[in-house]
Amino acid sequence: MSRIEFETEIMQENLCDLRKIAGWTADDLGNKLGVTKQTISNIETGKVQMSRVQYIATRAVLECEIFLNTENITLKKVMGVIFGEDASIYKANKESIRTALVSIASTAAAGMGHLQLFSVATALLASFDRLNSTRSLYNNEPSMQWLVDL
Repeated sequence: MSRIEFETEIMQENLCDLRKIAGWTADDLGNKLGVTKQTISNIETGKVQMSRVQYIATRAVLECEIFLNTENITLKKVMGVIFGEDASIYKANKESIRTALVSIASTAAAGMGHLQLFSVATALLASFDRLNSTRSLYNNEPSMQWLVDL
């Protein structure tokens, strides 16, 4: 499996949680991508397979959110864990990471403030974040390096 195929799979598995952590409804994300909320729902539930183009567009929208909304440091942390340099970390810890993301997304959807949400995310992702922190794109400001690497 190529890196883009693997990252597309990760995006589809985590899209609902990433969307909630970004503070968006399915309609919000659909509007940002130029698709309907039904399309977003179909991707999130696995009714349709996320395409390469959908992955690239979704990843770009999330990267823009990280860059423009500097208060949402939780999204940056989560993206660093799931799209870190070492893909084997996600593979080896997928169920634990997914469980943590569901908890973080539920907390975000409940309306917790940015700093409190970041504290929750830091606690739940601490061991994975340390494993990935040496070469993560998310240690600094977001860039398009992920796209170049595909």
